[in-house]
Amino acid sequence: MSIPPKYLERGGQAYIRNLVAAEQAILHGQFNTAKVLRACAHSQRIMAMEAGRLLADEYDARDLFNVILEEIDSDKDFGPFYSSTAGHLGQLSPEAIINILEGIPNEVEAAIVNVNQAMLQQKPSADEWSIAEIIGHMLETDLLFVKRAQALLEAQGKELPWPMPPWKLQEGKGYETMQSRELLAYMRAARTQSLAVIRAMTPEDWMRKGLSFGSKISMLDLGTWLANHDRGHLAQIKRQEYVVPKFPVIIASFVSSARLT
Repeated sequence: MSIPPKYLERGGQAYIRNLVAAEQAILHGQFNTAKVLRACAHSQRIMAMEAGRLLADEYDARDLFNVILEEIDSDKDFGPFYSSTAGHLGQLSPEAIINILEGIPNEVEAAIVNVNQAMLQQKPSADEWSIAEIIGHMLETDLLFVKRAQALLEAQGKELPWPMPPWKLQEGKGYETMQSRELLAYMRAARTQSLAVIRAMTPEDWMRKGLSFGSKISMLDLGTWLANHDRGHLAQIKRQEYVVPKFPVIIASFVSSARLT
């Protein structure tokens, strides 16, 4: 069976494109969109690999090395991007992870400074979290990171703890009714714990590897995941501040004013 090489190239390009788009979706707080894009990316990767196997008989290793050298030379402008991310698309450096995590509590506080209690508890829809629930989820995810990082520091190669789906970590803990100052205090306390673990890490610690659902994962992967997770939910909070229905608040204010006149 003959298959045009362009299909192999197209599948590989689509795989990278969709992974990059998924990363951007996470940073914008569009987590479900990111899941779909990742699934599409991995499907296209499989298709590209199958196409590559069908073309395998047409390859000559020596000729292929010459092609690779020509590609590297013509695409040398991409070298710094890939080398700066340690060969992992979108992987952050330890310094970048620390900088992001240090700034998140202050950014969350700034984002909700003008959000009253009604808006803090208001769900955009029945299936979406309120701002209070998002903050509760963020700090609980922070505490989960501490557990997983400590487990990886104690022993490599083992399955890391994952007690429940991350989107359920905040359930039943009362975050949805807390005041903003209480939520921020809990968030800062959790972040103090995670930063204490991270700042004590050596360069070798960042390279330690464990298992997550059977797949290898490094400490750097865990840190990148936490930082991007925070950035995504921060974007969600900022966006939600403007889309939360304010009619109940307006009506309550109107009724209160009417009673005084």
